[in-house]
Amino acid sequence: MDPEPLREPSLNDLCCLTLLGNIAYAARCARRIQPRFQLPADAHDGDKMTAVVEASIRLAEGYVVQAVAQLDQAARLTELSLAVAEATSEETDYAAYAAYHAVRGVHLAAPCGEAAGDEAYLEIVASAYGASRVVLANVPIWVRNQLVTALRGDYDKLVQLGLGNPPQRGQVFNPTITGPLGALWSGDSPTW
Repeated sequence: MDPEPLREPSLNDLCCLTLLGNIAYAARCARRIQPRFQLPADAHDGDKMTAVVEASIRLAEGYVVQAVAQLDQAARLTELSLAVAEATSEETDYAAYAAYHAVRGVHLAAPCGEAAGDEAYLEIVASAYGASRVVLANVPIWVRNQLVTALRGDYDKLVQLGLGNPPQRGQVFNPTITGPLGALWSGDSPTW
C-alpha cells in the first residue's frame, strides 16, 4: 500500500490550533505570497497599497509575539487590506487577500482575551484557512508540492510547540523566520 500523499492542513486540522497559532499560520501564508504583490510603477496609490499589505502582515506577526493589538488599527487595516485586495486581485495573484485574512484574524481575536467563544474562534480558523487557500490557489503547479510541505511543516511545528488548547489564545511566540517555525520555505524561496 502506497503512503498517503502529503496534504495541506485542513480546516479541521486548524481547529486544533490556538488563536495565536491560527493567526501565525495565516501571517506566514501571507508572507509566502507577498512577493507576488507587485504593482506597476505608475499604479495609482501603488506605494500606499503595498504599505497596507505589509502593515497588515506585520500587525498579525506582532500580535502573535505580544497578544496585544490596537482594535481600531486592526479594524482599519482589515478594511483597507480588503479594499486593496479587491482593487488588485488578479493583477497580484490575489496576494492582498492573504494579508486581509491574517489581519482579520487579529481583529477577531484581540477582543477575546484569554479564550474565544465558538463563533469567534471558528471565524479566526476560517481566516487562517482562507489565507492558505489564497496561496494554494495562486501558485503554479511546480511550486505546489513545496508549498504543501511548508504549510504542513508550519502546522506540525505549531502542534509540537504545545502552545495551548483551542479556543484559548495560547502562548505568545515569534512567528517570523527568526522564531521556532523557521524559514517560510524548505530550501530556496520559489519564484514565479
